[in-house]
Amino acid sequence: MAVGGLRLRLRLRLRLRLRLRLSRAFAAVLVLLCTVPALLLVGAGRAAAHAALVSTSPAQDAVTASAPKEVVLSFSEDVSVPSEAVRVLGPDGLRVDDRRPGHAGGDGRTARVALPGPLAEGTYVVSWRVVSADSHPVSGGFTFSFGRASSGAPAVPVEDAGGGAVGVLYDLGRYLAYTGFCLLVGGAAFAGWCRRAAVPGPLRRLVLAGWLMLLSATAALLVLRAPYESGGGLGAVFDLASVRETAGGRPAVALLLRLVLVVLLGVALRRAAARRVGTRTSRRGWSGSLLPGAAACGTAATWAAAEHASAGLQVPLAVPLDLLHLLAMAVWLGGLAALLVTLYRVADPLPELASAAARFSRLAQGAVVVLALTGAYQSWRQVGSWHALGGTGYGRLLLAKLGGVAVLLAAAGYSRRWTARLRAASAPVDGPAVPVAGAQREEGPERRRLRRSVAAEVGIGAVVLALTALLTTTEPGRTQEEFGTVAVAVPAPTVYLELPFDTGAAGGRGRGSVSVVMDPGRVGDNSVQAVVLTRGGAIAVVPELRIRMALPERGVGPLEVRLQRRGAAWQADDLRVPMAGRWTVTAVVRTSDIDEDTVTAEVDIPPYR
Repeated sequence: MAVGGLRLRLRLRLRLRLRLRLSRAFAAVLVLLCTVPALLLVGAGRAAAHAALVSTSPAQDAVTASAPKEVVLSFSEDVSVPSEAVRVLGPDGLRVDDRRPGHAGGDGRTARVALPGPLAEGTYVVSWRVVSADSHPVSGGFTFSFGRASSGAPAVPVEDAGGGAVGVLYDLGRYLAYTGFCLLVGGAAFAGWCRRAAVPGPLRRLVLAGWLMLLSATAALLVLRAPYESGGGLGAVFDLASVRETAGGRPAVALLLRLVLVVLLGVALRRAAARRVGTRTSRRGWSGSLLPGAAACGTAATWAAAEHASAGLQVPLAVPLDLLHLLAMAVWLGGLAALLVTLYRVADPLPELASAAARFSRLAQGAVVVLALTGAYQSWRQVGSWHALGGTGYGRLLLAKLGGVAVLLAAAGYSRRWTARLRAASAPVDGPAVPVAGAQREEGPERRRLRRSVAAEVGIGAVVLALTALLTTTEPGRTQEEFGTVAVAVPAPTVYLELPFDTGAAGGRGRGSVSVVMDPGRVGDNSVQAVVLTRGGAIAVVPELRIRMALPERGVGPLEVRLQRRGAAWQADDLRVPMAGRWTVTAVVRTSDIDEDTVTAEVDIPPYR
């Protein structure tokens, strides 16, 4: 018996040492990952957030006597230069640059492209798209002339930076990521700090839903990052060249790091929940509660290190304050959602519910103070003047957000009033009350009215969160006031075609459509992207897709579009349309060795001017 007991004690001691070593290793990995966002700030821009075009060479609308050898654009902060960052079109609408953009003289605040060969006299159009230090793409265009200006006003092919379907999906993913973070952190904070009893199932499911939402949204943002930066369509998701080009950038690294930290945050929360026993926390339990906090701070830092706070004035101060702002927002809004779930779905005794609501009320007041202080600083930093507050899009969005916060605070005042009445109506207890299985919720006027008030707070908070997500994608008012917004000419048209086909395969498996996008969709150089879709709208991988174009009225063509497969999409960057007119587009789709269909459509191609 003595030998058996000794073996058992040795075995338990070895297990305890192993768990302690694993906990220390987990903590070390977490600390290392949480320091990486600080490293992302190395080289962060010191000018205004959102890069602004400061000057160009040749200058906008200038008429030069000699042919320029290059086009150089200077910005207010460091920018990354994608492979199609700068495009120069000649008087005939054809590209004249060497298609190899980069930085001028190694200066990160510039974008440059060479103009090889002899240039014809006339007006040249420059369109550009770069990624600013705060992760947002910016674009614009201008013209200059060599020798003499061309007759007529050329249209500058300008795209809406961050717009289109990819931009909408990216903004939606950004909003869902914020929402998931609030539910995860706020729900965990409510369960850990405001409750004294065991965490019930509905609250666990709320935190799990927030974790899954944050994880999925971050993964989606990482996938969409390449087309978001390059300005391509959804088919660019499968463009390995674009993916490789954006993978090393600070925004993509921050997203990848966030993905890892979210996984570790889920593990840390699970470990902390497993160690919590009753109302007391052991020494080991403290490490289990600190690790989720460290992981939450690291996750919030990935936003601060790659968004507006990472570029502009006083970056070393702005980043930690932005981190505190995000954490306070998550504790407040996510805690409200957790309190609402508790009021609706948890059968807590009235004293325990009143105590949890009162503790959250105090926690929310502290979060509001932090939000007010950090928000005031960030507003001054991003807006800069009273004029910009009402005269810029960022300022007007900020005013809308402040109005929403004011309404939210008014609703919170009613909630605090009903919380006090709920606590007064509850009988005092000597210790924490644990819900009994199958117990019914204690209903009363105080609980019902508190539930309605908190539900209103959650609805208003969702609107405030949406305005916050919009603010992160909007050019700050200080930038607009200092550098102005680049004026551009009328955007060039883009051709969209949807060609339905049916190869005749059994069961309707041969039905689908070919989605074709031609940019800029006019005479001159164009790029073509094509995606084959199934009958249900999903992307289909087919063995062969051919597209040709003809202009029968002028006897031109057919011109073969030299498509190259890029993942599940097809792309051609060298389509040259020689003249305007009503073109016939023919697509040949082969879905198997024996199933094939040919479909046609007509499209109007406008002239260059």
